[in-house]
Amino acid sequence: MSVQTDQAFIERPAKPWTNSYFFLLRKFALLGLVFTIIGYFGALHWVADLFSQFRFQWAFGLGALAVLFLVALRWKWVLFCLIGFALNAIPIWPYFVAPPTSQNPATVSETQNASTMRVMSFNVLTSNRRWDDVVAQVKKQDPDFIVFMEVDSTWKQVFMK
Repeated sequence: MSVQTDQAFIERPAKPWTNSYFFLLRKFALLGLVFTIIGYFGALHWVADLFSQFRFQWAFGLGALAVLFLVALRWKWVLFCLIGFALNAIPIWPYFVAPPTSQNPATVSETQNASTMRVMSFNVLTSNRRWDDVVAQVKKQDPDFIVFMEVDSTWKQVFMK
């Protein structure tokens, strides 16, 4: 009698809420992988490039889904999510593990970079007539590169002196 009870317990169908739960998880995994692949075509169109900006988020989401599918023993979906995780993690991996070197500019700090450049952006406003104050501020800051916005021919003459 205990054999029949055990057999009935093993063959019990899954609860309806778990089916819908895994249905949603599978859709999220599928969308994550589709968005990952779309992101690799960012050079072709700007909309596709938007998807490439979220590699960390896609990797994290697909990794979390892989863990959930692993707990539920859904091996095909674990593999599916791990492939998506790898496709997102490989391009961003150097930003997390590479030592700071001049070959990896994403990790070079300002103290390691011997040549620094001072950049100044200045909105002078065309109607502004305080030329001497602007020139004094520029001399005080001594930038290497300056961008002036909202200039007209009068401002151009002031800066050409």
